[in-house]
Amino acid sequence: MVGLANRACDRCRKRKIKCDFADPCFCCRTSSQACSYDVPIRKRGPKGPRDQRRQRNRTPVTPTDATLPGVPPQYSDGLLLLEKLRTELNDAIAQEQPSVPISTIAQLCISIRCHRSFPIVHERSLRADATYFFGAEGECFPTSIGQHGTKHGLALMRSFTVLTVLCAAQSFLFAKTTIQYGEAVGPKFLAAARAMFHYNEDVDRQTPDATSLQVRMLLSTCIQQHTGESGLAYHLVNEASLIARRLRLYRESVVSQYPPLEATLLRNAFWSLYSADSSAICCQNRAVILYEPLFDAEMDLQGPALNQVPLLDCEREGCMGTLEFGLLQSFHYLRRTWGNASRLLLSIRQLGRMKRERSDFDPAQLMRNREMYIDFSESLDDIPAILQPSKPLSQDASLSTAERSSFISLRYRLLSTYYFSKLMIIHECRVLGFALVVGLRDDDDVLASEEVNVARDYIYTLQSVEFHVLQELGEPGIELMRSVGSVLLAVSQGSDGRNKQRAVSQLNVLLDILARLDSQASEKLTAQLSVDAAIEFNTSPHDVASE
Repeated sequence: MVGLANRACDRCRKRKIKCDFADPCFCCRTSSQACSYDVPIRKRGPKGPRDQRRQRNRTPVTPTDATLPGVPPQYSDGLLLLEKLRTELNDAIAQEQPSVPISTIAQLCISIRCHRSFPIVHERSLRADATYFFGAEGECFPTSIGQHGTKHGLALMRSFTVLTVLCAAQSFLFAKTTIQYGEAVGPKFLAAARAMFHYNEDVDRQTPDATSLQVRMLLSTCIQQHTGESGLAYHLVNEASLIARRLRLYRESVVSQYPPLEATLLRNAFWSLYSADSSAICCQNRAVILYEPLFDAEMDLQGPALNQVPLLDCEREGCMGTLEFGLLQSFHYLRRTWGNASRLLLSIRQLGRMKRERSDFDPAQLMRNREMYIDFSESLDDIPAILQPSKPLSQDASLSTAERSSFISLRYRLLSTYYFSKLMIIHECRVLGFALVVGLRDDDDVLASEEVNVARDYIYTLQSVEFHVLQELGEPGIELMRSVGSVLLAVSQGSDGRNKQRAVSQLNVLLDILARLDSQASEKLTAQLSVDAAIEFNTSPHDVASE
């Protein structure tokens, strides 16, 4: 046995006992067996970087009992991961909230999302997915995957991602109101959604569909609401916008080629992203992707199309046919408001650049901006009838409780968006010296007074609704408040006398609202505005925030 004199035999190595290196050794002699040396020797100690890379890059050989019958190999690993995530999520939610089943939480999150916001998801499909993943059907989950085969490959992973990220988003948004346990269960849903999303991310980019946009929009909401940080949230929504632009969803001829339900989902997702980019132009808080001059063809996508498929399940209790109609009407009014404001602001900024570069510029463009502002101002006349400020929704017996609550929230969004956009336009004109655009004389005190007037209207709108409505709008709503606070602070620092007093008074009201919201971002924003105001008025930040 040349070369084996100092090597333990296979039997001793397996039993992890000391070999005496005899032939046969003591262990083998007592078993009446000959020593064998067939098992190769492995290197001892931790693996080096090269070994770890080789191990990662080596294609795993999936054992027979770890594959799913009837499922192609490229989906098998993902579906096994899905089952693992589903099981772990069930266990985690049961541990955090043992009194409320995960299926009940999912159904509640679906109701809130579908009945409070512009529909970008299909309610019946989501509820069926919730029953499938978290209900009694889920007990035979691995078997059902194998029975359905390819139907539950990529589509099943996407459905799970949409469902879990939606539950996460609603849990975070409504943690202080409807979903009291949202802060506990939200991170669990988010972790499962992100794990499934990252596994499937490359394939999803190569072959995107409506869920690709839905997941990124909802993930953006989750990240911003959970952490209060905007960077990653903006990256996700920009990626969704980039996919929408790559698919050319701004063309009616493109969207109409899809099956009716998918076309409706893509149409609504595009308009939601387009509206978000328009608001970003007004706020100047991130880069935008869906900007019409960058499109390779004219944007002719319709709002609600003739073959629009209903996305809400209006056969459910508490949901009448007027709800989806009201949601669509209010959203497209919001979209037009953001769109008109963003186009006017871009035109004003372009005029400002021309003014800086040379003293002479086309006066006709100034008048065109004036006409655009008049059109914008008149848009308040076009608020949908059911959401008119004069209509007493709380006393309307024709509305269900869900509809009444939704329409009150929608009315607030319409009015606050209008006043916010108007304030940003007036502020831009004041900074650049274009008072004529907003119909005022070129007097800084007059413009500052008008800024305070519009900011006051915006703050009155905040005060006109129950506080939970402000909480449920989340971090994006707080960002708008921050921008209004910045304008008021600028007026207080740049004006004297009455304008300064009025700006300080309104700023204190806004700081109080931000402090009560007690969100991730509002703490930073309140502190920032309080410190700036304290420096200006030579007081302590605490005194400014509590006046």
